[in-house]
Amino acid sequence: MTLYKLKSVETKIRRKELHFLHLSGSLLLRALLLALFCAQARGQVYNLTLSVKEGLPARTIVGDLGAGLSRRSTGFFISESRDSYVFRDLEIDADSGIISTAVVLDRENRDKYDFVAATLTGEVIRVRIEVEDINDHSPVFPSGEVELEVSELSPTGSRFHLEGAEDQDEGLFGTQGYRIIEGNLTDYFFLDYWSSSKPPLNLDLILSKKLDRETQDVFSLTIEGFDGGIPARTGRLQLKIRVLDENDNPPVFNQTEYHTSIHEDAPVGSFVCQIHATDPDLGDNGRVTYEINRRQSDLNHVFSINETTGVVYLNQKLDFETQPFHELIIRARDNGAQPEYSSTFVGVKVLNINDNSPTITVLFLSETGEALVSEAASVGDYVARISLSDPDLEEEKISVTLEGGDGKFTLKQTDDFLYALCVHSELDREEEDLYELRVKATDSGSPPLSSEMVLLLKVLDANDCLPVFEKEVYTISVAEDLPLGSSVIQMTARDADEGPNADVRFSILKTNQDGLIRIDPQSGLVTTAAALDRESQEELWFLVVAADGGEPTLSSTATVSVTLEDVNDNEPVFQQQLYSVSIPEHSDVGSLLFIAHAHDHDSGANGRVRYYLKHTGGLFAIERNLGTVTLNQSLQGGHQSSYGLEIVAEDEGDPSLSSILTLLVDVDQKAAEDNLAFETLVYQVEIGEAYRKDSRVIQVRAHQTWGARTSNTDLTYSLETEPGFPPAPFRVHPKTGWLYLSNSLDFEAESRFRFQVLATSTDASLENTTATATVIVHVLDINDNAPVFGREVYYFTVSEGSSPQGLVGTVEAVDKDSGKNSQLSYILLSDGKFFRINARTGDPSA
Repeated sequence: MTLYKLKSVETKIRRKELHFLHLSGSLLLRALLLALFCAQARGQVYNLTLSVKEGLPARTIVGDLGAGLSRRSTGFFISESRDSYVFRDLEIDADSGIISTAVVLDRENRDKYDFVAATLTGEVIRVRIEVEDINDHSPVFPSGEVELEVSELSPTGSRFHLEGAEDQDEGLFGTQGYRIIEGNLTDYFFLDYWSSSKPPLNLDLILSKKLDRETQDVFSLTIEGFDGGIPARTGRLQLKIRVLDENDNPPVFNQTEYHTSIHEDAPVGSFVCQIHATDPDLGDNGRVTYEINRRQSDLNHVFSINETTGVVYLNQKLDFETQPFHELIIRARDNGAQPEYSSTFVGVKVLNINDNSPTITVLFLSETGEALVSEAASVGDYVARISLSDPDLEEEKISVTLEGGDGKFTLKQTDDFLYALCVHSELDREEEDLYELRVKATDSGSPPLSSEMVLLLKVLDANDCLPVFEKEVYTISVAEDLPLGSSVIQMTARDADEGPNADVRFSILKTNQDGLIRIDPQSGLVTTAAALDRESQEELWFLVVAADGGEPTLSSTATVSVTLEDVNDNEPVFQQQLYSVSIPEHSDVGSLLFIAHAHDHDSGANGRVRYYLKHTGGLFAIERNLGTVTLNQSLQGGHQSSYGLEIVAEDEGDPSLSSILTLLVDVDQKAAEDNLAFETLVYQVEIGEAYRKDSRVIQVRAHQTWGARTSNTDLTYSLETEPGFPPAPFRVHPKTGWLYLSNSLDFEAESRFRFQVLATSTDASLENTTATATVIVHVLDINDNAPVFGREVYYFTVSEGSSPQGLVGTVEAVDKDSGKNSQLSYILLSDGKFFRINARTGDPSA
């Protein structure tokens, strides 16, 4: 700390004539030490602490030495010498002990004064005067202007440390923070500051956005440091930030491509053209050099380039006839540590001075560069680029014609010496797959010279043809007993395309009976996948899809209808294996006992049933076709009381199948004179399901017999349900025996009814007062059910480019009727222009 000279208080001392103050410094010090020793011995040592604000004018009173003494003293000794900082900065009245400032105090130069005073009576006072700080200093940066260099590739969040501002004041009056007050309009930077163990307040500049030197290379910021005073004192720092260039820009040519021309007789070293590129980077990063990319162009070094100026020179003699046009790839690179590159195209047209016929050059635009065109090419598509040159004349004086191609192709001029071979009308490879074109070029010389080129252009296949079946509907018949895996039908479809577009695969889209058939996807052979059964499904149909391997896939469908031919695999079946009937002994020969009925699910001869009796001895007979069992001989004369008949039902298949029914016949041996019996034991009738309620069906009759007299009066008829059969919707008139329909019929619900009719007599003289007959009613189907679709509305989505015959979706309807009444066909009522429907399956197609 700097020491300042104190002002002497000699004047006041002289006035009081205190001779001991004139003692030398060493004597005075001894006197004070002695007084201090004495005072400590007596315990009379006082501490006095005073404070005064810095900056107050001279002669400002600070305090009184005697303020803390037990009694007032009239004189004081001061321990400091005359040249001490105490006497330099303070005035101390030796009589009164009043301390005042001799100068304007500055806390930043000295923040406290310590000295010892003693009274004449021996009290010692240790005095400390503390100088209080006022906000009399502003924050001051070490340098008013600072330059900072920042790379333009610095990442966001990068920190740059700056020296903080010093403030000689302390505490709240010291530096409290920093702010950017000018130059940060785009908010590229912000400040971060914090305190450490000692001042100044630390300061960091933080990057908040990516920099781009090419957009802005210098930032001038004014940073202000401020203290905590009111008003605050501030200091400013002018910060100049220079954005350092990095090689982040490639060279940019002033043209996207360059075109020039030069005569073929130009000497080596002739100027061809000048390329110019700029790089916005600085220094080596922005210094551009040029070179010809020899890997992609000018392999023979016909041209050279000045790497600095970008001037292209002729390096070898040109030959128009050999190469009338040169394409150069010029690469520009900067000279950064990691250089950036860019390239441009230079087309050099060689001007001819010789006399030759026109030259035709053809570049086919197919992927392989061969003379190919897709049949799917649109009108106007380019097939080849034809460049023309004439060693004698300018290219615009060459006329070109195209011959051949049946009008499918045309030439379109795209430049003075360039033509495009274009598709002029739609192609169809299936109609023509190879075209011979003749391009003829004629110059305008005298006489005119011409040249020709023949182009053999092959048309590539596009998937524009559907696989086509020979028929839309195939109708075949197969035996129902085909072994598993047997061939059903060989499906074939022809696709006029070629390659994968003609590679046809087959699948089954829809069938009326799943799991019965399968198809080989490659060969199209349809085989059985499960056992067939005509009795379960008389007809089998399925929809076969033929799809090619193109993209997108095209497909078509064909319907196959398979009629299953019956084989004799079902024997006739009786509803019951055992029946019993009763017949009066006096019954006439020819009386009907029973009607046998067996059903055979086969068809034709295989399902046609014939009946015969085994071991009857001629007593009974059976009608071969109808199965009616009648009495063939009289039962009177002591025959048996019961008979067991075996009725055989046999079909006409080869070999035939049969089943046996046992009929127990009880002979009623009571007197024949008095008896009640029906005319026949079995009544059979067929009625259509359309019969209305209360319609007459059939009349049954029973007769009472008294010897030679018969009567059918005084009889009552009633019905009984036969066990094993559903209740019959019939009623009988109790007197007339007429059967009436008591409810509507539904063939689909029940097609056959069997029940008993009873006749009861009131004549007690009869041996039997009741008789029973069987009634069998067969219900015939009528077409009383309309087909019903699975949905009311079907929604299908079709792409606008869908090919003809392409399947749109599937629909299905069912009819509850049987036989022909349930066989369906489909028609389309609208939109016949764009769609059609398969009459058999109901599936719509485009």
